[in-house]
Amino acid sequence: PEGRNLDHLCLRVEPFDGKSHPVDSSEAAFKIAGARAFRDAFMKAKHALLEVQEYTKLAMATARCAVTRPFYWHDFVEQLDAIGIGSMTVVILTGLFTGAVLALQSGFTLDQFGARPFVGRLVSASMIKELGPVLTALMLAGRVSSGIAAELGSMMVTEQVSALRALGTDPVRKLVVPRVLAGTIMAPVLTVISDLVGVVGPEACAHNGCKAASIAASRMAAEAQKQAIPASLFS
Repeated sequence: PEGRNLDHLCLRVEPFDGKSHPVDSSEAAFKIAGARAFRDAFMKAKHALLEVQEYTKLAMATARCAVTRPFYWHDFVEQLDAIGIGSMTVVILTGLFTGAVLALQSGFTLDQFGARPFVGRLVSASMIKELGPVLTALMLAGRVSSGIAAELGSMMVTEQVSALRALGTDPVRKLVVPRVLAGTIMAPVLTVISDLVGVVGPEACAHNGCKAASIAASRMAAEAQKQAIPASLFS
């Protein structure tokens, strides 16, 4: 039958020794190429589904371990310090310079249309609703996530995770839960700090900032930020 001949030709084209063999005709080659493409697509979809399955199992195990005992408070406090306090410098700098540049550039543009009073509302709304959360999440993803991945990956390579299992400790409860909870708690806190610095910080920079900036630009940024503070309360 035709299906059996196709399977036979597939075995001839790609045997276990890794060497390719010629086929009998162009039609058979076309069928074999189609079969190989279907097989490759099926294997890719299978691997993707397996990854989703493993991620779902890890998420379910993390949620279960987060609400059951035992809970490793020492590791949780360490991760709060590593994720929150350790990321505060880069988050503050990012929010400060983003708010200052946004106030300065939007002030120059809107001043041409006599809309300088709206700069404060623009800056506060942009920082609180969009730029603050997005930039904070990017900073955390770039600094914290890569560090956690490298740390846990080195623990897997050196078989420290296997040693935890051998000692009767759940690796998810010991390694994953403290990091997930610390990141969930500190991300909103860092977002609030970034928004506050992005709204209030440029005013201080405009009054006491760099001498190279022009006086008009400093006054424009200061006026914009004075209006950004009350506007941010109603954003």
